[in-house]
Amino acid sequence: MTFFIINCSEKKYDIKERIVYDRYGKVTSNDDFPIYENRIVPGSVMSGIYNFVCNNEE
Repeated sequence: MTFFIINCSEKKYDIKERIVYDRYGKVTSNDDFPIYENRIVPGSVMSGIYNFVCNNEE
């Protein structure tokens, strides 16, 4: 599972944290993942998430 923040007005996102679970639901790793100011690429998975969260149509 990944926690990220989307900036709708600038079409960018930040990744804050990543948590990996095993098939039993136990956390196997929990990492701070400070990646900032990523541009949302049209046609990408993140673009679809952006459109859903920011209520946009491309």
